[in-house]
Amino acid sequence: MRNHDLLIRLDPDFSSYETLLPPANAANPETKYYKVIDKMQTLPAHLWDTTVSFHAEITDIEKGVEWVIRAPLGLVQRSLWTVETATEKDEEVEEGEREKRLVLVEDVEIRCSRLLIGTAKGKCEENWKGVHKKWLDHLEKLGA
Repeated sequence: MRNHDLLIRLDPDFSSYETLLPPANAANPETKYYKVIDKMQTLPAHLWDTTVSFHAEITDIEKGVEWVIRAPLGLVQRSLWTVETATEKDEEVEEGEREKRLVLVEDVEIRCSRLLIGTAKGKCEENWKGVHKKWLDHLEKLGA
């Protein structure tokens, strides 16, 4: 999970990225900064595609990563990705297996204008299953 290159590339709209220097007022010296460019389909059948550039801040934390996206028009999305052991709520996991099973948890907070919230929330909900699947596929290739 601490492979930022892989995490950035999981985005289905990913086009390119570059590493940025931390700002002079960076609060956490462990945070890494990136400029990411996504190719976004704005009309069906790719009739009108565009690129969107945004800044991403990724900080490794004890059980995962914190990812903050600062996009145009004031959109700020904070995602906390953690790996936890299965809990009692995981009904599909048998009692003795819970402590052995790991669960990927993504907690997302989006702040933006009312004009953008539908698009931002829809994009987030549309992408998460594919992103998580790509990440888990990568783990399986590593034999994790």
